[in-house]
Amino acid sequence: MSRSEDEDNVPLAKLNRKFSTEEMDCKQKKRKKNDKEILVSEDKWKPEDCAQPIGELIRCTGEGEEKKSHYKKFEFDLKHYGLEDSVLLIPAVPNRKLYVAIIKDIYKQGKEGYLYLEVQWFYRLEEAEKKDGRNWEQRDSRDLFYSFHRDEVFAESVRNKCTVHFVPDRKKIPNPGPPQPDFIVQNVYDFVDKKLWKLTDKDFDEMQKNEVDFLVAKTMSRLGDLPDIETEQDTPIDVRIEVAKMEQAIDSAQGWEYRVSFKMVLPTGETKERREAMNMLERNRWVEIQTGEFMTSPEHLSGKIEFSMLEVKSEQWKSGLIVKGVAIRPKN
Repeated sequence: MSRSEDEDNVPLAKLNRKFSTEEMDCKQKKRKKNDKEILVSEDKWKPEDCAQPIGELIRCTGEGEEKKSHYKKFEFDLKHYGLEDSVLLIPAVPNRKLYVAIIKDIYKQGKEGYLYLEVQWFYRLEEAEKKDGRNWEQRDSRDLFYSFHRDEVFAESVRNKCTVHFVPDRKKIPNPGPPQPDFIVQNVYDFVDKKLWKLTDKDFDEMQKNEVDFLVAKTMSRLGDLPDIETEQDTPIDVRIEVAKMEQAIDSAQGWEYRVSFKMVLPTGETKERREAMNMLERNRWVEIQTGEFMTSPEHLSGKIEFSMLEVKSEQWKSGLIVKGVAIRPKN
């Protein structure tokens, strides 16, 4: 079983890429199963030990060697699984955590009659790379990212069922509960562009948006209407840098004739910037300069904020300015 992301393994839908259904089907047909990458080798299983479909055949697709017989459910190891079930799957790499996916299709193909699944992957935070090669920080051991990345695996790769809750970022996270492992999804991972989208974002195409909305509604039907996160977390924050210009001969303030750019980069990647005429500041006293304002949010209650001061237009050395520190506090 694999989650390779090469050119031949194309998701049915890519975020911010508006492919038609026909184009996506065409790209999916280019994908080839590589038996060497699948954990469960065909010669390991006796026919009586293999996963078997349950119920009537619902449809057939393809012709000849490409013919597939599709089913709604299957049985393996005395357990029943069906379409749209969230499941744990055995990873191809030893000592890794179990993969998590949704079963999207169940079918038999080929003379051997082995049962295959088409699954749609979730990503653990340590598996999802950012553009800079780093990973997202995990806040809860149950955190997962949803994705539109699909693969084909042997049905025997399934270990057990699990529950995945799709929770919008303004809702409280439910407590862990039996009878089976549960996970939390609040973001969709674009594994092509290596970035995240909130469940409530408007940048999905219509098919993707309907899919995400359905999964959120399914969660609310199972758990009931989750309470909103308290509004005090949405606090406007004021950020100021405290500086002093010195007038003594040895530290006299020079080179501040041009406006200085004060820049702040928030944990979300958003940038705030403003320019200040430093030569107008009163000397020999501490002065606060506003760098910007931002709103806190439940998904970014912690993180790094970067500050910088820049002025290169004058091409002059600067002196006589002392930076005391940065004040971050509620605006009100």
